[in-house]
Amino acid sequence: MDAELFSPQLDETRRIKVYLPLDHSPAEDWPVLFLADGIMVDYVARWVEPMIQSGAIPRMVLVGLLSGQPGIVEDRSDVSRDLRAADYLPNRTQDAPHRFRQHLDFVTETVLPWAQKTHGAGRNGEKIAVTGFSNGGVFALHAGYRRPGVFDLAIVQSPGVGTIKEANEAPTRATEFWISAGAQEPHFLISAIQSAEALEAAGYVVRQRTYIAGHAMDQWDQGLSDALQSAIADSVNKAAIRFKRLASSLLSA
Repeated sequence: MDAELFSPQLDETRRIKVYLPLDHSPAEDWPVLFLADGIMVDYVARWVEPMIQSGAIPRMVLVGLLSGQPGIVEDRSDVSRDLRAADYLPNRTQDAPHRFRQHLDFVTETVLPWAQKTHGAGRNGEKIAVTGFSNGGVFALHAGYRRPGVFDLAIVQSPGVGTIKEANEAPTRATEFWISAGAQEPHFLISAIQSAEALEAAGYVVRQRTYIAGHAMDQWDQGLSDALQSAIADSVNKAAIRFKRLASSLLSA
C-alpha cells in the first residue's frame, strides 16, 4: 500500500510504501523493517513473504522510505542537486547541511509513530530495524548509531562515504549492527570494515560479512536475507538462554 505523510521536519510531503503480511491485523504488534530507497518494498516483499511462510523469519511489516524527488510530492529541486544524498549522507554540506538530521527525525518522529498507530509496527517492544544499501547503507549505519533507543537492529550494506572511524561508548540500550560489503567493491568494503571495527571497539554488537560480489543487487538480496535470519536466530537463542537461567534459578531456590 502507498501513503503520503507530511514532514514538519522537512516541510514537505513524503511518499511511503508499506508491505503488510497476508494475515496482518493492525490490532496485533509487529516487528518492522524500515527500508531506505523504499521503492524496493514490493521487490523485497516477493522473497520475504515465502521466508515468513516457511518460518525462516517472523511475520513483519516493511516500511519503505522513498528517496529523492520521486519520494516527495512537492517540487524540491531548489533544496539540493541530489536529494537522495542529502537525505542519506550525514556529512553532505554543499546543498543542505542539516537535511540528513531532519530526514532522520522525520523517520523516527513522524513515520514510526504513524506505523505504530496505523499498522501495529514496532509497537510494545517489537523489534525495529532499518536497512539500506550504498548511500542507503550509510543512512542505516548512522540511524542505528545516532538513534540507539529507537532502532534495535541496523542492517548496513555497502556503505560508502560516512564511515564511522571512531565511536562513542555504546549505551545500555544499543543498536545491534549487521554490516556487509562485497570483496569486489574495495572502497565500500573498507568503509564497512572501518565502521564495524570502530563500533565493536566501542562495545556495540557487530556482525560483519564479506560477499564475493561487487556493488550489485544480488549481494544485497543475500545479505538482507542472511541478516534477517541471523537476527531472528539470535533472538530465539537469547530467549532460550534466558529461560534456562530462569529455570535454573527456580530449581536452586
